[in-house]
Formats: sequence, C-alpha cells, structure tokens
Amino acid sequence: MKLNKLTPNFAVGDTGKTVVFYQDVLGFK
Repeated sequence: MKLNKLTPNFAVGDTGKTVVFYQDVLGFK
C-alpha cells in the first residue's frame, strides 16, 4: 500500500483504502 501514500487521490476513491491510507500515514510518522 506504499502507492497509496504517493497517491492520496487513489485512497480517497475507496473508503476502505482511505482508512488504510490514514493509518499508514499515522503509523509511518
């Protein structure tokens, strides 16, 4: 799911993906 970090729009497209995107960002920080 590294691509999601680079492509927020893609994550926004899917609700489930958005959650993973946010969790990944928060976890990465």
